[in-house]
Amino acid sequence: MLPKCVVPWAYQHKSSTIKNYGYDSATDVDYTFNSLGYRSSVEFNRPNPIVVLGNTMSFGLGLPYEQTYAGIVEQQTKTPVYNLSWGCYAHTINEQLELLQDVYNCIEPSLVIFQINNLNRYRLNKTEVSFDNSKDIIHDEYNRFIYNLHKTIANKNIVLMHWDNENHGIEIPNLLIDNKYSVDFVPDITPAVIGMKSHKLIALKILQKIG
Repeated sequence: MLPKCVVPWAYQHKSSTIKNYGYDSATDVDYTFNSLGYRSSVEFNRPNPIVVLGNTMSFGLGLPYEQTYAGIVEQQTKTPVYNLSWGCYAHTINEQLELLQDVYNCIEPSLVIFQINNLNRYRLNKTEVSFDNSKDIIHDEYNRFIYNLHKTIANKNIVLMHWDNENHGIEIPNLLIDNKYSVDFVPDITPAVIGMKSHKLIALKILQKIG
């Protein structure tokens, strides 16, 4: 069983369907959340799922779930996908790695798709994240992340993607997708989020990778 209340701000939406989630006030998309507060119409109680972790892009803001890359991978592989992405939430990459560690402690995924993001963020306290940090802080946080990532994913089946709003001159090894990979965006949402065509391309890259 996955840990409950990993992100209490999301848990408030548990077992509900809402519109206008986060900064999406423009679309008519239904956002359905399961009893853990994650974007899914099903419970996370299937063996050996595919697990997705990422930010608003991987969450699929502005799109019906079946049009997101997580939804497409689920349909094509006939394997349950647990999308644990944090949409519209100011988190750091090291916090997301802690969630991945929780996942491995609780279940045995057949595959993890991990979107590296938010390298420019630093947690100040429980309620505040700094977005404007020096290169030294960014690189220190990245080095801590990479060190712990390598320990966490050793001998695991994982696909790494890097998608960030800024380029910090940091090299990340063994990436399926490196930074921007978009051909369209959802209209009328600011900040921009990638659209259906981009999600299809990402899903195709993942499906080709996993065979």
